Amino acid sequence: MDGTPSPVFVIEIDHNLETNQVENTSETIDANKTNKVNTDKSIKNIIDECFQWMKVYIKRYSGLHQKRPKRLTWDEYFWTFIGSFVSIALVAIIHYNFLEK
Repeated sequence: MDGTPSPVFVIEIDHNLETNQVENTSETIDANKTNKVNTDKSIKNIIDECFQWMKVYIKRYSGLHQKRPKRLTWDEYFWTFIGSFVSIALVAIIHYNFLEK
C-alpha cells in the first residue's frame, strides 16, 4: 500500500449521455417507490394513524389494574417530612453563609 486511503465508493459518469438518459440503479428506484408510497397517503389515512397512535399511547397509562400498595404509617410520613425539611434548611444555610460572600 502507498499510504493513501482506499475510496469507499466510485461514481462513474458518462458525460456523453443526456440527463434524461442516465440509468438509475435498483436501489434508487426502490427508494423512490418507498418515498412515493409515503407521499400517496391521504389526509384521512394520516389522521386515522394519528388517532390510532394516540389510543395506544393513552392506553399505556391505564395501568395493570392491580391493587394499590398499602399506605405508609403516620410515623413514616412524619420522618419523611422532617428529613426533607432539614435537608432544604441545610442547603439554605450553606447558601446563605458560604456562597453569598
